Amino acid sequence: MFGKQILILGDSGGPILQWKGTYWEQVGITSYGGGCHHSDPLSIFTRLTYYFDWIESVIKISLTTTTRKPPPQPVSYACDKTLSCGCGMSDVALVSSRIVGGENAIKNSWPMIVSLRFNGTNNHSCGGTILSNSYILTAAHCFRRISIDDPRGITIAAGMLNRSDPLQIIRNVDRIYIHPNFTNLPDDYRHDVALLHIDQPFVFASNSNITKTCIHRINPLIPVSENPKNGSRLAVIGWGLLLQQVPFIPEILQQAEIFAIDNRDPTCSVSINNTDFLFCSGLYEGEKDSCQGDSGGPIFQWAGKYWEQVGIVSHGKGCAIAGFPGVYVRLSYYYNWIEEILKRDGEHLEPEITQTTTPNTACTCKFNILTFGSLLLLFLPYRT
Repeated sequence: MFGKQILILGDSGGPILQWKGTYWEQVGITSYGGGCHHSDPLSIFTRLTYYFDWIESVIKISLTTTTRKPPPQPVSYACDKTLSCGCGMSDVALVSSRIVGGENAIKNSWPMIVSLRFNGTNNHSCGGTILSNSYILTAAHCFRRISIDDPRGITIAAGMLNRSDPLQIIRNVDRIYIHPNFTNLPDDYRHDVALLHIDQPFVFASNSNITKTCIHRINPLIPVSENPKNGSRLAVIGWGLLLQQVPFIPEILQQAEIFAIDNRDPTCSVSINNTDFLFCSGLYEGEKDSCQGDSGGPIFQWAGKYWEQVGIVSHGKGCAIAGFPGVYVRLSYYYNWIEEILKRDGEHLEPEITQTTTPNTACTCKFNILTFGSLLLLFLPYRT
């Protein structure tokens, strides 16, 4: 399950529930498995959809309802606007809806996003984020057909919600750093990360439409492959295709809520070659995903008072196809490489932001509520 939170004696028969945007739906029954002293406490649940007809035949009541449920309401994330990274002047509001299957972002809510343009055009090609005064973070595969020794004609556009905004901030790229171990293999990119140096530094104090993205060093006691953790609620943004079959790039920045998928899940393990530097995210049923044009853009995790960038959009099979989640670069693996390049120009990633949260403890067997992605598991307290 999720970290050290597991099933214990007394939970059998209890529900596991999935959030449906405006209500919780029970999708299973706690059956067996788990335990405080197991090295791999896998828990097993009964899948209720299989027994739907049998339940109705016993209770003599139809479980099907034709009552229209209210549409899901957006969840607003109150950002600490005094911080130097990870927040915009407007709070992010995300709807648990189905950027494939995404929604329009709010103006000034994601001011760290940039659009990459090639060959001297204004056409959006890839996404990226502002790392520091003079550096942009993006995906290496965006440059697989570009000469990195001659970056003329490569620009980035920042400070806009609408990619055609006449007030957008344009900078020329004058240096490109591709990770030295990047492998340019279709649908099997490895170390898919790049840094771009721009010819004129950003001045953040005079423009609230731009800010830096937050990337912090993780606790050395936490394995790199567990950041983000299985089931973490994430947000991916970009100007990529809305539908794979329709070559239409939206004018307005799109956002979507998805979830980190367990490294050992079969849908994930067939898509990635190393869980230290790649992770999967999406929905098991598809419907929401990044797509062509989102490459190089960010995927974020809410950190309590700011958005932490945990990954870069890399690749995937199609867009929002059930059983094929998106594949993302795991940024915690590349912290030292990024920081070393920035230091050459006297720049740096933003310092760690102090959090006032209570850390999780090892298995205490006293958990009452467990969230797992969009699932909720209710526990009975265990007493000896």
